[in-house]
Amino acid sequence: GINAEYGTFGMVLSILLAALVAFPALSHGDITTLQPSVQTTVSNALWGNDAFPGTRTLLPGQSLTIGYWNSSGGGLITEIHLVLEGPPRTELQRHVALQITYDDLPHPSVFVPVGDFFMDQAGSRSDPYESKYFAKRPRDSWHCLAPIPYRHSIRIQLVSQASEEVVGYTYVYHDSKKFAENTGYFHAIYRGNVGLRFPWEPAPILPAQGIKGPGHLVGTALAFTGELGTKFGGNFDHVCEGNYELFYDNITRLHGNDTTVDYRKAGYQTSDHVIAVLGSEDWYGYSYGWPGNEKNVGAASGLYGTRHSGTTYWDPPVTNGTRTLSTYRFFGAPLRFEVGAWGQVNWGYDTGHNVPSDLCPVGQGCRIAYSVMSYWYLATPRDVSGELDELPWKSPFEYI
Repeated sequence: GINAEYGTFGMVLSILLAALVAFPALSHGDITTLQPSVQTTVSNALWGNDAFPGTRTLLPGQSLTIGYWNSSGGGLITEIHLVLEGPPRTELQRHVALQITYDDLPHPSVFVPVGDFFMDQAGSRSDPYESKYFAKRPRDSWHCLAPIPYRHSIRIQLVSQASEEVVGYTYVYHDSKKFAENTGYFHAIYRGNVGLRFPWEPAPILPAQGIKGPGHLVGTALAFTGELGTKFGGNFDHVCEGNYELFYDNITRLHGNDTTVDYRKAGYQTSDHVIAVLGSEDWYGYSYGWPGNEKNVGAASGLYGTRHSGTTYWDPPVTNGTRTLSTYRFFGAPLRFEVGAWGQVNWGYDTGHNVPSDLCPVGQGCRIAYSVMSYWYLATPRDVSGELDELPWKSPFEYI
């Protein structure tokens, strides 16, 4: 009767709402405006058991191009779907790299662990999730919906240092949209920060030399593992006290000489070219840590996890065991800079307060892994050829 019909309707409505959360909102112009001059194509790779039997798999020590386009007017990658099998999940996460090379340059501009790129960070054990730009479906199906434009050409590759053959399936969607002026190149930057001495050592979220602008940050994803989970009990106490600090345009101090407000008199603080958020959980959209009742989150499961923030993995505290958390945040508006940027996570201001001074051995600290993937758009493609030797990135569990 009515209850049964309402139940079916409610189920359908939930599925539709989840789908709306899963994908980036398109403007009315994108949906309703016919663009016959724009051609959509798709590249298939890895799966050789169907219409394209010559498609290769990915062998140890080799690379595989999964999409290449070359156009004098530029173009736009609109979606990357990838599912990988073969080696164990923890090995796939960090022993296979996603590499992107723009405009036939002699160097790549993106070279990151494939699992971390798709935010599947906790040893690739993350629960299914939906976010503004990335999703994981059951059976380890990854999706990237971040727009990836290029001016002349783009080559997307997988590079393997896995112990055995990698199989699976991938497709890449491409639109022949022109590259407009003031368009930024998509970049993903990974900082492993494995073996840090908590809380005495800050965690960099960008290379030591920083990045050049103009550009802006659209989001970050964090994977944390602590060697003694009980040191980070409850809602991931203590580690949540790290301040996220971004220094823009050659500013190197939190209290720089360009501070526009005397916070001691005004009661609030703001500084030109400095972005400081006082607490890691606040940066990721939470308060007072990451509550444990939000395990298995994600819009697909109906629990907490939005297009903008959520938690994809949450370990309970275990005596004498490690503890792992993975979480993400995409901002409502990009965090913009003009000249350059550098950033870190800093526990120094709270050590001796919310982080007890005797929590970890002084100087030696507690060993943690604080791995951050950040997503940027920059005016020019970075040269990351100096980072190629980082493959394979080891899992935190191999260090801690």
